[in-house]
Amino acid sequence: PDFSRRLSPLADALRASRGGDRGVDVDVEFDCPTAPYGIDGRGGGMAWWTLPPGVRSFEAEEYIGYERSAEAVVGAIRDGGYDFVLGHSQGAILLAALMASGRLPESGSVRGYVFNGAAWPNPFDGGLRMYRQKEVEGGQSRPKALFVIGDADGINPPEGAERVRDALSAGGMETSTVRHGGGHSVPVGPGREEETDRIVAWMSELLVLP
Repeated sequence: PDFSRRLSPLADALRASRGGDRGVDVDVEFDCPTAPYGIDGRGGGMAWWTLPPGVRSFEAEEYIGYERSAEAVVGAIRDGGYDFVLGHSQGAILLAALMASGRLPESGSVRGYVFNGAAWPNPFDGGLRMYRQKEVEGGQSRPKALFVIGDADGINPPEGAERVRDALSAGGMETSTVRHGGGHSVPVGPGREEETDRIVAWMSELLVLP
């Protein structure tokens, strides 16, 4: 619920956009699944996997408990009928890891994946280096990716997100980037109208695709 509230300015902007050139009402609802692992000392924060003390996701050799999260997220995406999937921080790294292992649906309802505050999924290094986007049948559009990168991100430095983006692009996925001067947060809300509008424009463009 807390993350959904943080995204409410994005939801409001999407509704106000009226689907870009379509000029229709857009119904927006965020579904924010809860990660399964508690983070000690983080005020009730949750994580998609655990790590040894002092180890970061972009340098770890293993994501402890990853499979439980992977199965839950893949199932939710497969069955949820979502237009977009947004991953923030560890969630964005999880999306990258699932891309690397070929487990994310690349046909169906999902039109785009949004990576905010991403980093290189180190245990899946080989898979992401070899990533190739799957072909789809029946004239369906393949999902695209948007990377939202904060130049002042001190949690997951911008270079990691750029590296993930470039690997997906090299594998055939169409990628776009929204850069901002902030840190490790979703750039929506007061003072972030320009970034919000750019994210909304990207989503609206995909909503008009067949």
